[in-house]
Amino acid sequence: MSWFDGVRARLRLLAGRSAEKRMQREFGFHMEMEAERLVREEGLAPAEARRRAAVAFGGVEKYTEELRSDRGFSWLKGTVLDLKLGLRLLFKNPGFTLVSGLGIMVATAFMSGLFAFFYSNIYPKLPLPEGDRLVGLENWDVRVNNEEQRSLHDFILWRSQMKSVVEISAFHEFEASLFIGTTAWPTVRVASMTASAFRLARVAPALGRYLAEADEREGAADVLVIGYEAWRDRFEQDRNVVGSVVRLGRQVYTIVGVMPEGYGFPVNHQYWVPFRLDPLKVPRGEGPRLFVFGRLAPGASEPGAQAELKIIGERMAAQFPLTNEKLRPMVWPFTAPLIDIQGAGPLVLVQTGLMSGLVLFVVAMNIAILVYARTAMRRGEIAIRTALGASRTRIVVQLFLEALVLALVPALLGIPLTQYGLRVGDSIMSLEYGGQPFWTDLSLQPVTVFYTLFLVVIAAAVIGVLPALRATGRHVQADIRQLGGSGGMKLGRVWTLMIATQVAVAVAALPQVVKLGLGQMHQSLERPNFHGEFVSFGAELTEAYDSTGAAEANALFGARITRLLARLASDRDLAGVTISGRVPYLESRKQIEVASPEGPGGASVYAPSSVAAAAGVDTARFNVLGLPMLAGRGFDARDVAPGASSAIVNRSFVRQVLQGGSAVGHRLRYMGEDDGGKAASPGRWHEIIGVVEDMNSNPLNPDAGRANIYFPVAPSQLRAASVLARLKPSVTPTLAQRLPAMIAAEMPELRVGPMGNVDWIDKQDQLVVRLVAMITILVMVSVLLLSAAGIYALMSFTVTQRWREIGIRSALGATPPRVLAGMFSRVAVQIGLGIVVGIGAALALDPWTGKDVPMTGALIPAVVVIITVVGFVAAAGPARRGLRIQPIDALKSQ
Repeated sequence: MSWFDGVRARLRLLAGRSAEKRMQREFGFHMEMEAERLVREEGLAPAEARRRAAVAFGGVEKYTEELRSDRGFSWLKGTVLDLKLGLRLLFKNPGFTLVSGLGIMVATAFMSGLFAFFYSNIYPKLPLPEGDRLVGLENWDVRVNNEEQRSLHDFILWRSQMKSVVEISAFHEFEASLFIGTTAWPTVRVASMTASAFRLARVAPALGRYLAEADEREGAADVLVIGYEAWRDRFEQDRNVVGSVVRLGRQVYTIVGVMPEGYGFPVNHQYWVPFRLDPLKVPRGEGPRLFVFGRLAPGASEPGAQAELKIIGERMAAQFPLTNEKLRPMVWPFTAPLIDIQGAGPLVLVQTGLMSGLVLFVVAMNIAILVYARTAMRRGEIAIRTALGASRTRIVVQLFLEALVLALVPALLGIPLTQYGLRVGDSIMSLEYGGQPFWTDLSLQPVTVFYTLFLVVIAAAVIGVLPALRATGRHVQADIRQLGGSGGMKLGRVWTLMIATQVAVAVAALPQVVKLGLGQMHQSLERPNFHGEFVSFGAELTEAYDSTGAAEANALFGARITRLLARLASDRDLAGVTISGRVPYLESRKQIEVASPEGPGGASVYAPSSVAAAAGVDTARFNVLGLPMLAGRGFDARDVAPGASSAIVNRSFVRQVLQGGSAVGHRLRYMGEDDGGKAASPGRWHEIIGVVEDMNSNPLNPDAGRANIYFPVAPSQLRAASVLARLKPSVTPTLAQRLPAMIAAEMPELRVGPMGNVDWIDKQDQLVVRLVAMITILVMVSVLLLSAAGIYALMSFTVTQRWREIGIRSALGATPPRVLAGMFSRVAVQIGLGIVVGIGAALALDPWTGKDVPMTGALIPAVVVIITVVGFVAAAGPARRGLRIQPIDALKSQ
């Protein structure tokens, strides 16, 4: 037989049950022949003949087992036995299983959730034909290490010269109010997109047609394509919608097509108009921000496209040095520029894995300590198995499989928790950004399951293998000798180090985890100090007017917003209107100076390192909100006059910056570094004219408020504003339906953002905080239970192993109090060593966990007390049981 025939025969054996069936048929045939011979020649009954034939051939099962062993499957029997034993141990130790399972479930759910979120955005699968062939093109400015998307002229050149990327397209977006007949809708996002982008996506319209190149020509009719969701929500799925007329801002469009359900290309858009930017009318390096994309040509690759684009970029840099010398054109996966992770996707995923892996390692190490204490109690069993011939590998595999069962069950239970967190995160992002990108898929993916299983294996290795290697090391032979009565297991400096380390980790980590958890709980308990129903929305100039000069734009916006406020003030449903906006004459700084009333040259000058947030508000702000003035006065017309320099601070500012002193008459200014970390000259001085109540309060921690400074602004000083309208009691908030139509009819220069009830918006913010708080609390409880359980297990085992010593000391006449004192003195040394190290680490970590919860001074002593009580309780139980044992029995048992 050739080697090839041997390999083929071996593969047939490995093929599965077919070999077993063929063997069973063969042996069945021979046994039938033997049974017939016995009946014919010896006159036996058929049943007896079949029995003797089976005995003669040794039974089919014997050869079946040999065949399975030849295939290499004999290990399965032992593996199944180990898995059964691991499952049995879970039920045998319910406390250990519950504590360990909770820690593993929280850790794996946290890590799997992070991984699933980032993976779905870093490596999305575009739900388009050959979606993996789509790429994004953009210029990278090496001076600021960021993208430069004002690339109209580059887009035109790329589209005409590139061969490795075809159907190169572009879009830019703008916002506009939507009018359907006499009905006005809030602002919608519109994509001004090239017609080639629809061909690039290769998705046919559900109704009508999509955009064509003819629509992009100057003078062509203004047409609009809408998405399925817009057709359903705004047009009630009217199949005669094609040909109807709508208005976006002041421009009238004719609907020519409806795209199918789920289509939101290129991001999550539902309205598309023709791309009409004339490069001859836009200076190079200016114009709107474009996103350029295309499809790799057949046979082309991303590196090849990058090489071609690099050559084109070098020619452009030489030809247009003023605008292109510092630009490097790049080719990215389609979604990378859209979610701003150009080239950093793998790094982000690795960083996420390392960060989440650290959480798992901490949890697994705590559980490993529990398992090690339990494994140490099984040293006798391990020694017996070793003496009977079990290899170290066999025992380590057994303990690993037991740990695998322990980790697998809670990890699988954590997957629904992961999906719940992803769904909540998806809802939050949809509210924040107006919907997820069309390619986002946060459902349970195979890669997430594989990642979770990978985490389970890693956790099982840490939990099971590390204690197993320690338990099956060079001490096994000593354990075998101890079985004959030579003495108990030696607990030396390594064991003391383990106990001290566990205590130190608990004392260092628990206060920080509790502090973070309480901080999130504090935020979730924040409540506004004003009451009533409010409606909020943003207002700014439309794109056409915003591109004018700064002075003209400010004057136009000021006139329009003043007119809007006057109309709203006369509305029958409103009790008041106020606006806020960015302070035009202040830059955000890292520090503030506060001078006493004697002036800047006086002796009382404070320079706190914390940031006091600045906000620009109109003179009606605090009256509309109903916030009382605690000292001084509120803003009035004097404070918005030219040259005025007034400011109002809140209660928290007085408490945190002025240590509760008087504020009225003090002066303040921003100084130091700006948000970019650059040195900045101090701003001008502003006089504090009043103190107002905090916007929010926290019943659990009244000192957790944020220091705020309010500066007066007039509408003419703003380019954009946030409008807050207070509804009269028992009034249905119909403002959202009436306001867009009124603004579009009388003030088309203004663009109004989405409107929302302030109380509803606050609830969404609370949802974010409570989600984070829930995760933090779960981690906090897991770490607390695991730390306490680890210390308890170690201390309990330590004292249990000293029963022989207790017996000897009792036999020599030592009284129970003296025995207990000796036991607890060693416990005190071990716990005390860990506490000293842990307190030092906790104080070092404290500045990194924030100052929202000023309770570290109380948390550390509380954790020290808890850990000390746990340690002594763990020692007291076994010590008391040891005292009840007769000395002679204790000696015999060892």
